[in-house]
Amino acid sequence: MTPRTILLIEGHGDTREVYGEILRRAGYRVLAAKDGGEGVRLAREHLPDLVVTDLALPVVDGWNVTELLKQHAPTAHIPVIAITANTQNFYRGRAEARGCEAFLEKPCPPARLLETIERLL
Repeated sequence: MTPRTILLIEGHGDTREVYGEILRRAGYRVLAAKDGGEGVRLAREHLPDLVVTDLALPVVDGWNVTELLKQHAPTAHIPVIAITANTQNFYRGRAEARGCEAFLEKPCPPARLLETIERLL
């Protein structure tokens, strides 16, 4: 069986590596993007099963990444998890309004991230 593909969009290299390794060890195929523009491109090219995106990203922020994916018919069905250190209600509300199916706070325990992914898949 082919592993499910997760697109991880994270601007900080160390964080991208840590979350990527957590996802790979859980059996997922991981595509990684360092900015929102690259993330949108990879999502449209590969149609991952789920997207995990930071909200504070270079080039295109996570809110706009989500909006672009939800407005594009081939990617509109892909669940998006926002993950951010900005935990104010404003951030959560804005992420949900743009189409994020889940909102997680950094640092996010690996078990919580994996539980949220499984729930959405």
